[in-house]
Amino acid sequence: MKQKDFKKDSVFTKYNGTDSHFTIPEGVMEIADEAFESCDSLVSITIPKSVRRIGRWAFYGCHSLASITIPESVTEIGKRAFGYCKALTSIIIPACVTKIGELAFEECRNLTSITISEGVTEIGDGAFACCEALTSITIPGSVRKIGYQAFEDCAKLSHIIISKGVKEIKYDALEGCGCLTSITFPKRLSEITDEYSYPNKVRSAVNLTRGFLAHPELYDDEAAGDYIDYIKCHSEDFKDELAGLSVLAMQEYITKANPAADTLKKWAELAMKLESAELVAFLMKVIHNTDGEDDPFKKFML
Repeated sequence: MKQKDFKKDSVFTKYNGTDSHFTIPEGVMEIADEAFESCDSLVSITIPKSVRRIGRWAFYGCHSLASITIPESVTEIGKRAFGYCKALTSIIIPACVTKIGELAFEECRNLTSITISEGVTEIGDGAFACCEALTSITIPGSVRKIGYQAFEDCAKLSHIIISKGVKEIKYDALEGCGCLTSITFPKRLSEITDEYSYPNKVRSAVNLTRGFLAHPELYDDEAAGDYIDYIKCHSEDFKDELAGLSVLAMQEYITKANPAADTLKKWAELAMKLESAELVAFLMKVIHNTDGEDDPFKKFML
């Protein structure tokens, strides 16, 4: 490393080499903005545990960069820090990072594994936009905000779990994720303020709902209630799936999920809409044994 590349204040300013691997010296506390931008020869890099900040555009356009480990010491990942690192296949965001910067991993098209550690509180706008190979992700409970277009156009993303700590999902956070078949929201859906919030304004609502009907036992009562309400309004879209909604299937669901009486009542309302008297009768019997209330669908049974 040339002396001019390393400042006395422990900031690594600029890499001018052509090596395929580079080790940042111990003692560096900050990787400056644009420090490694467009270093096409760089395949892997070692970041020491002394680094606290990875600057804006720090590794932007490093098309060959396939391996990087972000140490636990890092607290900040800047805007577009790893954008267009098209060879990158996996990344672990350590717990000390409070916010993943805007567009930090945009267009990392071969990124198949993203681990966001408990401790991260915000996923910035467009942070993982156009990560086309990503198929699933879990948002930990420490995250409070998912930014605008955070996972936009993640075309293969089919499963996402959003833990209960999330308070806000910004507009279009999952726009263009047409393969979504399973999404788990926190129990308190009212705390999610984004227009995306399931199910009213999500473009992939049909796919999501089919995923729910395939495995309703995976969803908590409030999420299940939202899905059922959506199905009641759009039952024509789910004829094939609803054809399998039988007493036996509901018995298996109740055994696995142990849903609350209010959720069972929503299922009964759906069964009424489908004119399935047998299923309604079964559900009302279960509800009566669950909460001891009078049968609210008695008139239907007469």
